[in-house]
Amino acid sequence: MGVYPVGSLVELDNGAAGVVVGSRPDARIRPSVLLVRTPDGDFYDKRVLLNLATDPEADGPAARTVRRVLDPVAEGIDVPGIVAFEFGLG
Repeated sequence: MGVYPVGSLVELDNGAAGVVVGSRPDARIRPSVLLVRTPDGDFYDKRVLLNLATDPEADGPAARTVRRVLDPVAEGIDVPGIVAFEFGLG
């Protein structure tokens, strides 16, 4: 298990929010995140999968990092619903 368990809602350093969908054992602080909210606070029309461990800028100055874990209820984001929809579980 990574530092950010699958299903966690996280905020990236640019203000975007996403659901953690996986992580690599050698990159636990750089999970794969399904972006659901833009840095401006709008919801993506089409969600974006971003692997923080393999992002081309992962080691550069523009690399995205997790800033903090968010409370999905307080943020109004239905994490189980998003996961079920995106992965055909619902």
